[in-house]
Amino acid sequence: MKLKINTTHINIFIFISFFFLWGVDTTALSNFDFINNNEALKTLTQNIKIKYFILIFLVPIFLKLAREIRFISFSKIFDDQKNILLLSTFLILHFFSLKIFSNQIIETNEVYKLILLILLSIIFSHYRFFLKEHFTNIIFIFLIIFVFSAYYPSEYKFNIGQCNNEFFLFYFIENNFNILVSSKIFIENSHLAMMMIAVLISTFMIITTSKKVNFILILLMILSVIVASLNYSTTFFVCYTVSFFVMLIFFLQKASN
Repeated sequence: MKLKINTTHINIFIFISFFFLWGVDTTALSNFDFINNNEALKTLTQNIKIKYFILIFLVPIFLKLAREIRFISFSKIFDDQKNILLLSTFLILHFFSLKIFSNQIIETNEVYKLILLILLSIIFSHYRFFLKEHFTNIIFIFLIIFVFSAYYPSEYKFNIGQCNNEFFLFYFIENNFNILVSSKIFIENSHLAMMMIAVLISTFMIITTSKKVNFILILLMILSVIVASLNYSTTFFVCYTVSFFVMLIFFLQKASN
């Protein structure tokens, strides 16, 4: 019997880890009781930044390029995405010219970040169609992770922020139902706001444009809205307001055409 590994789901999780779990390292996972009480899982969750899993995609990309080494070019490295290649070239020239002409010291960590940005550009160039095809699955699976982490009981007091630290509903749910509804996978509530506004808007668009009614996705959206509301922040208000006006302008222009 051969064990079949669904690489699609693995790829989806890797993208989720980069887009949404960029503030999470595996050490933080030990705050969940089911991991903290299991020595094997606790040992496994060491200080590893989950967001860097996305660099795994470089392996199949460079293996593919190695097989086509005779026809290799910068354009091929970026999968013939000339705009991304031009943007990457501009960023490199801009970075070094700015440092040279202003007599600034080129820090090692800045170079690392620039290299990381270029590598991410290469990954996006090769996986752009995968992201488009599996966008709904990425949103759906992330909402499952988000809702599970938010409602899973834990003795650890996650950050509840300054905007809602006296919000009566927050403590009412915690004291009466023993549920600490907190954004456990985000370090700060501002991070939750920046990500969840886009996720909730995307979820709403998926639900309203889908031919079939996805009750699970609707439920996940409702539960996510509750979490976002109970972990309210000024950033949430600003992101929501800006997104609302941008979408309003977009739909007005589309309606006029």
